[in-house]
Amino acid sequence: MPVNPVKLAIPAALAAILLMPALASAALPETDAVARGAAFIRATLRDDGGLQADLAFGPGQTFDAIYALRAAGVDPAGLVSAAGNTPAAFLAARAPELEGALAAKGALAAIALGLDPRAVGGTDLVAALESAFAPATGRHAADDFGQALIVIALVAAGADVPAATLDALRAGQLEDGGWGFGETSTPDATALVAQALIAAGSGAGDDPAVADALAWLSANQLDDGGWGFDGVSNANATAFAVQALLAARLDPESGEYTRAAGVTPVSYLLGQQLEDGSFAGYDPAYAVNQVLPALAGRTFINAVTTPPASAAPDTPAFAAPTTGTGLRAEDGGVPALALALLAAALATGAGGALLLRRRA
Repeated sequence: MPVNPVKLAIPAALAAILLMPALASAALPETDAVARGAAFIRATLRDDGGLQADLAFGPGQTFDAIYALRAAGVDPAGLVSAAGNTPAAFLAARAPELEGALAAKGALAAIALGLDPRAVGGTDLVAALESAFAPATGRHAADDFGQALIVIALVAAGADVPAATLDALRAGQLEDGGWGFGETSTPDATALVAQALIAAGSGAGDDPAVADALAWLSANQLDDGGWGFDGVSNANATAFAVQALLAARLDPESGEYTRAAGVTPVSYLLGQQLEDGSFAGYDPAYAVNQVLPALAGRTFINAVTTPPASAAPDTPAFAAPTTGTGLRAEDGGVPALALALLAAALATGAGGALLLRRRA
């Protein structure tokens, strides 16, 4: 089992949903690429139990790496640094300070580690998410990306999601069918919100908001098979979009998502992998965290419940999903919108800019 049922009290019905086989791309998982990426992440284990050297944007990068490893079939709970620390110890030490979208990431990391997100070193991360709810607005977070993360974490933890929370997400949908920051739709936010709505019970065929989001993704796919900013694809945005398609039980390698010369979102992602197993991006270590779950055929929510590769032979390490910004090396520059978002992130600390929210 991917989690310890004694430590994590997920209702049986929800657990069944998270592990239930579903339609997905025939080519996924891309096991070789995923294994190489997982080896890269494992090699970044820090003395304090964190993963990846650059923690300038906070502990969220370690949390992302934790469920990337879980999606790859690797049990992150088994990692022990030379100093004797583990990712679970890293999470427990920081849990009291987590709030908002970062608390959502922490809760997801706890589930991936086999811990109860309501009792992480004495901290109830689910209560932190629930207490952030503002009944008057339905908001848990100031932006829709953070709101979607919180919805996904609540569902994964088996907690109730208020109807007003989902209404607030739908209210943020822009006229073109996407979600983003300000008045600009982005593939990352659109894909994550779609996954949140699907995870909370919205069917892709019967929720107009989800249907419009999927239509936006289809209309905004680029000629190289990926998604990105200012007409330039990047690995993170593409990985988010792939996860949204999988959450909606759509095949990212079907004819609808195949571009000229036969390129698809999956072939685009595979083309971004570097020799060390990471992926080309603003930060290759950051990009690998998002790409691995997508290439493993896992959505954002069920990445954290992936059975480990050491499971029984009849338990696949890469179960098919049920629910639900790296720059290409050859481009040589960062798209203008991405630069603006990064600048805003650095200027506003924990503000609502896209890149900081994702790296928090």
